[in-house]
Amino acid sequence: MSRAASCRTITLEERSFLNELMESIGEEIKSMAWVRKRKTRDKKLIRIEDRLIVVSKYRIITVGKRKGSIKKKVCRSGHLFDLKKIIRHEIGHIELFFKNFQIDILSDQSDDLLTTIFQNYHPIIEGFPDKSLLKFEGDFQRFEEILEKPTNTLGKGFVDTYKAWCNYFKVEACEKMIDRIHNNILSNEDKSQQKILNLSFMSELPKEMREDKVIQPIAASLMHNLHFDEIYISALNWSKAVTIFSAAIGSSKMIKKITFSGLRITDGIKLLGIALTNPKLPLEYIDLSNNSVSDKEMKHLTNGLENMKSGLKHLNFSNNSLNSDSISRLLTALKNNVKHSKIQFLDLSNNKFHRSGSLQLELFLRAIKTKMRLTHLNLSKCYLDLGFICKSITEACKERTLQYLNLSNNKCEKNDYKSIAKMCLKMSNIKHLSLINCNLKGEQTADILEKIFKNNNLSDFVFRASSNPIGIEGAKKIQYLFKKYKNKNVLKELFLDDCQMENEGLSRICKTMNYVKGLERLSISRNFSHGTTDKYSSFISSLFEIENIKFLRLTGSKKRNLSLSASLLGEFFGPLMANTTLKGLDISGNMLGDEGCQILANCLSVNQGLHSLYFDRNDVTLKTIQKFIWSLKENKTLFDIKWPKDDIQHSYKNSKKKSKESLKIQIKDLKKKLTQSLESNKTQGGIKLDEAFGTITLKSTKTKNKPKQRHSSMKVRQKVNSNIHLTVDKEKILKISKSEGSDGSSDSQQNTSEN
Repeated sequence: MSRAASCRTITLEERSFLNELMESIGEEIKSMAWVRKRKTRDKKLIRIEDRLIVVSKYRIITVGKRKGSIKKKVCRSGHLFDLKKIIRHEIGHIELFFKNFQIDILSDQSDDLLTTIFQNYHPIIEGFPDKSLLKFEGDFQRFEEILEKPTNTLGKGFVDTYKAWCNYFKVEACEKMIDRIHNNILSNEDKSQQKILNLSFMSELPKEMREDKVIQPIAASLMHNLHFDEIYISALNWSKAVTIFSAAIGSSKMIKKITFSGLRITDGIKLLGIALTNPKLPLEYIDLSNNSVSDKEMKHLTNGLENMKSGLKHLNFSNNSLNSDSISRLLTALKNNVKHSKIQFLDLSNNKFHRSGSLQLELFLRAIKTKMRLTHLNLSKCYLDLGFICKSITEACKERTLQYLNLSNNKCEKNDYKSIAKMCLKMSNIKHLSLINCNLKGEQTADILEKIFKNNNLSDFVFRASSNPIGIEGAKKIQYLFKKYKNKNVLKELFLDDCQMENEGLSRICKTMNYVKGLERLSISRNFSHGTTDKYSSFISSLFEIENIKFLRLTGSKKRNLSLSASLLGEFFGPLMANTTLKGLDISGNMLGDEGCQILANCLSVNQGLHSLYFDRNDVTLKTIQKFIWSLKENKTLFDIKWPKDDIQHSYKNSKKKSKESLKIQIKDLKKKLTQSLESNKTQGGIKLDEAFGTITLKSTKTKNKPKQRHSSMKVRQKVNSNIHLTVDKEKILKISKSEGSDGSSDSQQNTSEN
């Protein structure tokens, strides 16, 4: 009989002891057996001892007898992650080499034990680099299928690896975290470009779930991850996130993007700077916006940026309140890394450049001039020397790739506007210029706008000049420019909100807006005068008839709004009935009241073009919201109506205490019905209003086949078929609503009836 075959069977007492042992460490037994262990010294066999060996999902444990007692003791406990090599010498003899010890086993069941070990080991290391996997020596034909066949688990074993690391660190796996990660992997499994590990959901977890030891397993899983290529953590107030994940970022061969935004960083930047120096790091995208990075920490980060080899493309360091020294250090690092840098997107907004930072920016632009890839540059609220910066940008980027430039919230001094105008005339590829709140006067804004029209290289241009004191005189000059360059198809988007143009200046802009060919998005909010707008309503209403305008924003404020008389409301909104080109309308904040918004709802029931509508802060009640829900029975293109929460809150606050409970039920029911009605229209697709006015670049929408128009009353059909200018008074529109059936506004019970 061989030494291996002499091992005895496991008794009930021993089985009970092992079950209690594994339960104490939170594991289940996968395989167990009595084996014989070879005891050696200086590679010489001393004696052979009996051992109980237990293989669980994540660990291998050996148990022996205490001297002079039948009680058992744990001799060795090794995690599968620490298993480095296995040698199968012959049938019944194997050696397991762990990180700090080894187990020499003699047993007839050794091959069965190996099979169990491989079955447990393979799922948790899928995606690990070859050099970190355990090595196997000996005849492996019996185990070939287990060793060679990939498990192809979800997310390349990321969740299984996370559970195994939790066991390794002796931390209980968070089921909520597993569910979120699992769902994240499911949603991105088929999208090769969107494999994002979004940990922002951790803000919903208890504070103790964000402790270092709880997050260590996720960071460890990322070190050998071959699924996720982006880490995203935002608005979590978690200062230690950078510290925890820096090691994983530095060792990963997959992570291309990191977003640590709004974490109030107080440490970890030094470790991140070290991680960036890894020559094999594929990182291309860094977002550290909305943090508080100190000058001392910036030294470490800039050292990492200066020595990056991966070719950084995107850097967002906005809203960090960096002083001019830190900014200079950062720009110097980028300048010195010009050999490897492929920077395309640079956002340094809301930091304090002053003169020294402006000078370093000029040196940086000069350094990358010959290898210019920069397309987006955001320098909003940077305390810039605007004239100096614009000269630098013109010189370095004149015929280069720069397309998006944001210089908003920087004060324009003396003749700085001339440098801006000259830049607009000479730049050949720029598509978007933002000069919001730069203290530009009307004549200065008009001068800049004229240079844009004169530049023959520009097309589909976005010009944002809101919150500048343009005034009525400035509006007159802009009106003149629109007439003068009426054949120039240059502007695609124009933003002139809150420019003190008053009703007269606003009407002048509206009169000549039809000359601006190609304009798709127009925002002229908060320009109204105090008091009534009746005299100018027809000019503003004419915007609804311009075919090329797709998105229109006409928001107001408490003191500056449309203020239309009841008799003019029908005439004002009438053109919307026949308009099929306008896709988004923001009419919020104009105090139109129930009467005005009900007329708007009636017009929308006929409209077959609008996709998005915002009408909050118009002093409406639940009756009017029911009207909009009713209009969706006829309108099959609206899929985005922003819930008027301000009006609802105001209505609820001013209601009597007795009716508050019934109002709660009513509001909940109306919101549900509105959502259901909009959901049925979502197949139309298109761009939402907040996307249209809020993003830098917009993808062209693929419009599907237009829905067939529903049969309506003869009066409505006659109005839709007529393409002439519509002037419909209040009484006629109310007749239309009556001819379509009940308006759903008789009493509170009818308001909450089925849609």
